Amino acid sequence: MSQLQLEDVRVTYGRGRSAVEVVRGVSLAVDPGTVLGLVGESGSGKSTLVRAAVGLVPLSGGRILFDGTPLDLRMSRAATRPFSMVFQDPYSSLNPRMRIGETIIETLAHGRASTRASREEEVARLLDLVGLEHVGPNALPAELSGGQRQRVALARALAGRPKVLIADEVTSALDVSVQGNVLNLLRELQAELGFSLVFISHNLAVVRYMSDTIAVMNKGRIVEEGPAQAIIDSPEHVYTAQLLEAVPRRMEGRVRPVGSAVSQPDTEEEVDT
Repeated sequence: MSQLQLEDVRVTYGRGRSAVEVVRGVSLAVDPGTVLGLVGESGSGKSTLVRAAVGLVPLSGGRILFDGTPLDLRMSRAATRPFSMVFQDPYSSLNPRMRIGETIIETLAHGRASTRASREEEVARLLDLVGLEHVGPNALPAELSGGQRQRVALARALAGRPKVLIADEVTSALDVSVQGNVLNLLRELQAELGFSLVFISHNLAVVRYMSDTIAVMNKGRIVEEGPAQAIIDSPEHVYTAQLLEAVPRRMEGRVRPVGSAVSQPDTEEEVDT
């Protein structure tokens, strides 16, 4: 188990006079087997930061380290990287023409599942892991609900057996009735498989439920960081306090703790998911 470190990471869009620095010298560490919640309003730079960490956005400064070794973010084979990412929108993150089994096979860790039988076995294992054993590998994304598609995206991310999983606003595009189920699944998988998790959200209520530590981002900088409960109970930065005040009181208790009793679903999509 290894640590992911971001050291003085900077990201700049544009050049010359039009250049805008959207991530401004961010340093963070994700300890092995823990959940770091990265929270901030839209435009704070949190999604750009994690996209830079996985090589989707070029760095203009700083570096990314894994287990103390700087990472070459130009690596062409994603399966050799120690992390995977689940994106916000399950409707656009999956190829609509590929069956879900094929989508997962594309991301299987290099050198594993070299035969057709072993690949099919691994796909079945991953679908079962995310609660889609009844769907089967031949389904197309269009045949699935939003919650099911996000589970496929999660299975695809886990196919590479990452040391660190990055989840970027993974429930914001989902119906409210299924958000809690997906969050519970993600937390259960993190506890069972032991990977580190970077969980990005603009909702402090959800981040509080998911995270061991919280980092609050505003205008491209980390303005506060610490143990989740301490951040929630005694925020030191005015921006963190404002985020807490913005949490609707009706959201409290909506996300059920892992292992708690779940009421009967009352929508078709929740049944499907």
